[in-house]
Amino acid sequence: MNQHRFLVHSSGQLPDNFIFPEAQEGKFHYLQTADWYDKHTSNHFVTASFDGEHLVARSIVHKKSLPMRLGNIFRVERGPAAVSDTALCDHIDHLCDFLKKDGVLIEISPYSESEQTIEKLDGYLLDKKWKKIEATRYFYKNTIVIDLERTEQEIRSSIRKSFRNLLNRAGRSDMTFEIRPDRSKVDALIAQYNVMAAKRGLLAIDSAAADYIHHGTDVGKVIVCVISLDGTQLGGNIMLSYQDRLAAEWGVYSDRGEHRKIPMAHFADWESLMWAKAQGYKKYDLCGYWLEQGDENSINLYKSGFSKNIVSITPEYDYHLKPFAAQSLDAAKALYSRLKKPAA
Repeated sequence: MNQHRFLVHSSGQLPDNFIFPEAQEGKFHYLQTADWYDKHTSNHFVTASFDGEHLVARSIVHKKSLPMRLGNIFRVERGPAAVSDTALCDHIDHLCDFLKKDGVLIEISPYSESEQTIEKLDGYLLDKKWKKIEATRYFYKNTIVIDLERTEQEIRSSIRKSFRNLLNRAGRSDMTFEIRPDRSKVDALIAQYNVMAAKRGLLAIDSAAADYIHHGTDVGKVIVCVISLDGTQLGGNIMLSYQDRLAAEWGVYSDRGEHRKIPMAHFADWESLMWAKAQGYKKYDLCGYWLEQGDENSINLYKSGFSKNIVSITPEYDYHLKPFAAQSLDAAKALYSRLKKPAA
């Protein structure tokens, strides 16, 4: 008879028994991977479920302590990584039992491209009194995915006509595309991204994330491309490599006046997806589509020019470990949001 165990690792590099086989790790979102945790151990710990000696589910948990010893908020970004739907549900139950002593609230965003898994998990969590969050807080609930198993001509003919014109213009320019550039160019791209993020109020690539990117480039889990013109680096993409998918997680391009009319992003994404196709990837993920905003959102408008294949990936849920305290916290957040909102 197999022994079911739930173990916790609280600091330092993950032990080997907390790490899935390489083929399985390659399926997970980067926020769920052992490599990511090893670069982000501060305020994080890991819980794992075992069936005998076999790891069947794992959560990387971020802990945020509330003031005046009110307790903790625990967040599982992109949700647990699991080998099956059953292991996923069992692991979440054990996670709740473990966190209820010191926790006020658990926030979880299960990550899966399987509509069947999401549907099953949704029913399970709602039955267990989890609350489904309608407006995403941290990431995106949908993304656009380009099918790379078609021919180059089929892919090109399916994109927006204006994009084809821009790609033709890019092809006549002197822009260059470089995959896997040296570290100095990656550092320059990260710095460029952080300047843009500060202007737009986006989350910066902090030092731990930068370490993860550099480590990932060394082991092939992160693929970076840069584009240049006349020796000047204009920008590029930092992409995450999965078994069958290349995902453009971060991208940034020059906002200098003389560059604004150059189709930089179109050129970089097209060359990246063509490179991915040549390497045997089946999908190119543009990493985010805000469904409720449609093409009124300029980023959505850009991404939908490459594909109309919108995929649902990440529902979000809350579980109140201490209902009264969690409800008070929700009320305080709502009040703060109203106070921040500018007067009409």
